Amino acid sequence: DIFGFEIFENNSFEQLCINYANEKLQQFFNKHTFKEEESVYVSEQVPYTKINFIDNQPVLNLIERKRKGILPILDDEVRMPKGSDEGFMKRVDKENGTRKPYKKSSDLRNRYKKNTYFKVQHYAGDVVYTAEGWLEKNKDTAFDELSVVMSTSTSENMQQIFPKKKDRTYKSSTVSERFRKNLRNLMKMLDSTSPCY
Repeated sequence: DIFGFEIFENNSFEQLCINYANEKLQQFFNKHTFKEEESVYVSEQVPYTKINFIDNQPVLNLIERKRKGILPILDDEVRMPKGSDEGFMKRVDKENGTRKPYKKSSDLRNRYKKNTYFKVQHYAGDVVYTAEGWLEKNKDTAFDELSVVMSTSTSENMQQIFPKKKDRTYKSSTVSERFRKNLRNLMKMLDSTSPCY
């Protein structure tokens, strides 16, 4: 079961993650429905009418691009000693302010009083997000604390799920990193299938 695309009056970190997953699934659908079918027609020299579809790769790049995408910047800001939601927004605006699917926080100032708002033009519609509280949500210290406590369990099952880690470091994975890793694994699994629509 997959969650649907979300556009609420107030959109936060959770909605970006959900909408990002839907962008990945939409890209998968586009690839198998349009791009691969078109390549078959071309290779077999079958006449066809080209179907225009929205290529959402620019949105995916905006969200996931290494060191410059919204989520990697969020991960970097979480690890900064004086990281803040405002600092995160400044960096996102600087790196992505000229990208087509992105609208800077300063461009939305007439409607929103704070510089923690930004807009993403998703395939399903424009979504205005507020970045307030994103750093705290992305840290997820509860997971790390649970992992440490559960690793001391005498249960063999719990020891397999939460193995003891030597030399724990400050750089534990963020919610965003775990989410992207799980999403990559899902897409890898889907790519190994032969979908039919």
